[in-house]
Amino acid sequence: SHGATVLMTRTGDQSVSLDDRISFANANAAHRFLSVHINSASSAARGIETWVDAPGTDPAVNPTTAHVWKAYAETIHNNLVQGAHSIDPTMPNRGLKYSGITPPWNSGRIRVIRSDLNKSPAALVEIGFMSSATDYALLLRDDYQYAVAHGMAQGFLNHAAQFNPEDGVLP
Repeated sequence: SHGATVLMTRTGDQSVSLDDRISFANANAAHRFLSVHINSASSAARGIETWVDAPGTDPAVNPTTAHVWKAYAETIHNNLVQGAHSIDPTMPNRGLKYSGITPPWNSGRIRVIRSDLNKSPAALVEIGFMSSATDYALLLRDDYQYAVAHGMAQGFLNHAAQFNPEDGVLP
């Protein structure tokens, strides 16, 4: 409704490989890529976190695009948390995480957001933990789903107001 063309890798309960997700985004010349997930842990973890590729945000690796990749993940994350807090102010903000240097991904990188594979600024959001009874109850609520979706959309719009669609896209 805000003028962006949104393409989804799936609209139902089917499996799409990580490589197929990346290929889909690249083949469609995506300007931005967002992977939406629900987390799980054996601990009592709760909250929202957003992942971005560490090399993608490193000016030494990507001197002309790093600031756009980082700003994209930060803007999505901040607006997502704001949306969640409109429903539950106690939802923990687990922050922005860097794939490749933040545990548990310090020895590897999250494939679907890797800057050497994905041509557009990419982020992966975890909108709560299904392993937490508190988060799980929120995840089932329509108002929470709407609030986090609205937050992500607002983050995208805020980023689009600051950068051109082509900014940050790798050749």
